This record gives sequence, C-alpha cells and structure tokens, in this order.
Amino acid sequence: MTLTLTNCADNPARLFYPDGQRYEFIAEDEQGQEVWRWSFEKAFTQAVGEETIGPGETVAYSEVWEQSSNDGQQVDPKRYKIFGFSVGCGVESAIDTGCHFGVGLFISIEPGAP
Repeated sequence: MTLTLTNCADNPARLFYPDGQRYEFIAEDEQGQEVWRWSFEKAFTQAVGEETIGPGETVAYSEVWEQSSNDGQQVDPKRYKIFGFSVGCGVESAIDTGCHFGVGLFISIEPGAP
C-alpha cells in the first residue's frame, strides 16, 4: 500500500503532528470492524513535529499488510476496506483534536487454489 501526498498549491504546505507518527493504514471488514492497524503496538517519539511539502512536491508512505489481524491471525478470505491517511494537521493548534485526511479502497481477498 502506498499513500501519496502531493502539494498542488503554489505555496509550501506545513503539516503539524502530535508525535512521530506521520501516516496510518487500517483494514476493516465488511461490517466496518477494524481487523488490522499499521500502528498497532508501535511506539512513536512523543515530540511534536512538523513537515513542509513544497509546491509540486510529493511525499509517499508505503507499508505491506500481510493479511493478518492485529492479534496475528490470518484474516478470512472476503472483502475488506483499506484506509490510508496522513495524521498531520494544517493548523498547529488543531493537533490536539487528531486531524487526518486520506482515502479508502475496497479489496477482496480470495481463497487460494487447492
């Protein structure tokens, strides 16, 4: 999975973060129940941070989902929705409320051939 952020504006875009995490990926089942979260049991630096994305600049974050749940079990073959989003805020004072923006995409995991 790759989340790509592109600054389409003519001015630099500043993003503010409450800690060292910059992005998130989540997999939900068809009932909307979270089955996997990239940041599950990860530790991030606790320092507030910021990044600037220049005009026309692109930043990409990539991760691999091994199709297992947060408890390490293989997920069932069925349809899942994958969310990828930035956890950055465009306004520094808003980081306490938990800003994020991104997209979701449905995927289907099919059972393997016998």
